[in-house]
Amino acid sequence: MSDVASLEYCPSPHSPDTTSSRGSNYDLNVSNGNGYLSHIHIESVWNVSPSILFYIFTFPSNAALFRDIKAVENREVITSTRGLKVVMVDQIGELRVLGIVRTFRTTLRVTEDERDSEGVLRITFELLKSDVLSKFNGKWALYPIKDPKTGEITGCRGVLEQDVLPAGVPLWFQRLPVVSGILRGISAGAITRLMEDINVAVSKVEAGLAAGNNVVQHVLSQLCGQCKAEAGYTNGVIQSFDLGTFEDSSEEEEGNSHIKQSASQQKDIELKVILVPAEEQQSVILILDLGML
Repeated sequence: MSDVASLEYCPSPHSPDTTSSRGSNYDLNVSNGNGYLSHIHIESVWNVSPSILFYIFTFPSNAALFRDIKAVENREVITSTRGLKVVMVDQIGELRVLGIVRTFRTTLRVTEDERDSEGVLRITFELLKSDVLSKFNGKWALYPIKDPKTGEITGCRGVLEQDVLPAGVPLWFQRLPVVSGILRGISAGAITRLMEDINVAVSKVEAGLAAGNNVVQHVLSQLCGQCKAEAGYTNGVIQSFDLGTFEDSSEEEEGNSHIKQSASQQKDIELKVILVPAEEQQSVILILDLGML
């Protein structure tokens, strides 16, 4: 697995290549690196222990908590030792740009690490394959906030570092001034929805615990639905969701894939042209006609 902690491009929030925003409990900065790369940095605080966030992030059927994750199709444990688990996760996501909604599939390698002696919980994710992304790597670090006198855990400070890079983008296109801003805006919107969903999930878990359910996982089961055990250990295909509209590929479907692909490409082409300033559209259309995008 690549060392996600080495994400290196993080300019000042005041840089013209950075989009910044502030939520109720978080600060968000999205910056541009090489090409279409968006680097996301979040600092957040919750008034719950890091373990609650950790359980929310790693619960097998947690797609029910997040708007942009339509379903978790499969979870397979690669390795599991005391305090460390590596899981391969297949999920269906949703991308929204200017009213156009597109579903896409991703396979992630997720490392769930509870071994830190200071109680810092870490979740690392690395993209293995996707039909719309070439890079989607990142790392959550969940730090305990402790009362300085008693040492009691009173909250959690969460830090997210993430890199995103769409697939199939030619290098020349990065020079169009509008593109970097568009990508930052898309990334900022997606992360804002994520943070909103996390905050809602935390509130629901707190309510469940206050109602007398003393186990976080039981509360999450009530919120998300039950799931089978993970393949390879205790968990297999997640069946908490209706996946009837996402049928597996077959030879017959592959024979007609170029038709579906053409329709999808046409929407993508229309979107890309719309997003480019008028003075640059002719050069973009020419490249599109040559089939370079």
